[in-house]
Amino acid sequence: PGCAPHYEALAQCLLEMGEPEAAAAEAAEACELAPDWTAPLLTLGRASLNAGRFADAVLSLRAVLDAVAPQDSDASAEVMSGPAVHDAATSASQGWAPLLDAVEVEELRQDLSRAEQLLLQEDERELVVNGARMTIAQWRIG
Repeated sequence: PGCAPHYEALAQCLLEMGEPEAAAAEAAEACELAPDWTAPLLTLGRASLNAGRFADAVLSLRAVLDAVAPQDSDASAEVMSGPAVHDAATSASQGWAPLLDAVEVEELRQDLSRAEQLLLQEDERELVVNGARMTIAQWRIG
C-alpha cells in the first residue's frame, strides 16, 4: 500500500492476464499516489480501452499524449517513468526517466484514435428512454 510503482506493476500484470477492469483499478491507484507520473496513466488508458470504457480511455490517453508531445508532433516524446519496482533506490535518486520512443508514441496515438472511434460508435447506438428513441449522445446532452 502506498507504493505507486507496485500498483503500476500489478496493473501491468493484470492487463497482460486479460483483467482490464482490475488493471484499471490498480493503475488508478498508482495515478492517485503519483499524479505527475504518466506511466500509470498510460496503463489506465489502455486498460480502460480493453474494458470497453472508451470515454475514460480517451481522457487518459489524451492526457498522456499531451504530456509527451504537447505541441510539436516531431518532438521527441517522453513519458516520465517512476522508479522501477526492482530498482527503486537507483531510479528515485536519478528522478524520472523517459519511457516512450517515437514508435511507442505512434502506438499511443493509434490507441487514442481507436478509443475515439469506439466512443463515437458507442454514442451512435440507439436506446429508448420513456418511449422516446434517441442516441446515447443525445441522451447524454439531455
